[in-house]
Amino acid sequence: MEFLERIKLELEDLQEELKGLPPLKSGCRVGDFGCGEGYSTLCLMLMLQANESIGVDGFTGDFLSPSCQGVQKYFDDVKRSILNDIPQEDSLQQDMWQLFSQSRFPTFQQGDVLQGHNLPSDLEFAYCKKLLGNIYSGEYENFPNGEKGLNQMLANIAAALKQGGIFCAVEKATVNYTPFIEQAGLTFLRICQIRRSEIGLEGRLTSSMRIEDCIVYLYQKP
Repeated sequence: MEFLERIKLELEDLQEELKGLPPLKSGCRVGDFGCGEGYSTLCLMLMLQANESIGVDGFTGDFLSPSCQGVQKYFDDVKRSILNDIPQEDSLQQDMWQLFSQSRFPTFQQGDVLQGHNLPSDLEFAYCKKLLGNIYSGEYENFPNGEKGLNQMLANIAAALKQGGIFCAVEKATVNYTPFIEQAGLTFLRICQIRRSEIGLEGRLTSSMRIEDCIVYLYQKP
């Protein structure tokens, strides 16, 4: 799947997830926790017109996770490619060209959201997808996991937010994470359920086995 097609699909998902999001100030600072390959980090910057969008992950560089240097290099190459082409009007490529030409570009850093090591701060918006579930189940052999791991991780994300900052988590509809988020001192804005197909290597997966129910949690730091 081509890069621009993947970005279009990621933007579709974000548009659905962020319905009802209160307006953020122009030039906000965004943290994307558990960003993986970084597509959501760029899409958050595009959607929210952020000055800074910081992707944070373990970036172990093994078969489970890319390296931070590899992800940054990939997006550096994308930036050069976009800026070297003349974009078509009213296109995603033009939106990216305008963003990059203003020296706004996603950055990535290796951090540990569970232990609170090397995390961004003063965020207006913090986002994660399926991170709470992975921490809860110990998906990556993290310790602590379960309720203790969730509480520890959410406290670290809450600490990274400015007063009035917004937290968005997208999780499978198998566990109710509301009590854990509220225990971190965040206040309710909106919860909704969405049903959709996952994004695969070749595009949106069409098999009914790949359709999942997810819950979107929107909370704010008082």
